[in-house]
Formats: sequence, C-alpha cells, structure tokens
Amino acid sequence: MFEKLKSQLEKIRSSNEKIKRRWLVIMSVIAMLFILILWGAYANIVKNNENNSSVGFWQIFTTGIKVVSNSFVNGVKGFITSERTITIE
Repeated sequence: MFEKLKSQLEKIRSSNEKIKRRWLVIMSVIAMLFILILWGAYANIVKNNENNSSVGFWQIFTTGIKVVSNSFVNGVKGFITSERTITIE
C-alpha cells in the first residue's frame, strides 16, 4: 500500500507545474471538506449535549461574526479617514 502511494507521489513530483497545481487544489479541497465535516460533527455533538442552556452555538457564532466584521469595518474606516503626514528631509 505504501509503495503505491510512494510511486504516486514520485509521479506527481516529476510531473509539470500544471499537474502539481491540480493535485494541490484537489488535496486542499479534500482537506477543507474533512475539516468542515469534523467541525460540523463537533457542533452537532455540542448542540445535542446542551440541555437547558439558553445560549446556543449558532447565537455565539453569529455574535462573534458580527463583532469581528464590525471591528474590521471600523478599522478600515479609521485607516481611510486618518490624516497622513509626509516629512521630506
């Protein structure tokens, strides 16, 4: 099994950049899907375990997204509206 994997990796290493990039994209998508599936399963377990809690996972998640987006927007606004001074020596 490992010999087959090793030969496939050698084949990818010796291929051109287009093939390497394609494999990079494919493996990145697979890794992201795997992480999202694990995250979703964890969220489902946490949601099923909370019995009488009034604050749920999605409430915390959406509140966090709102806070992060508001601070980002305020930071960009502050950067755009701030005065810049140029010192020529």
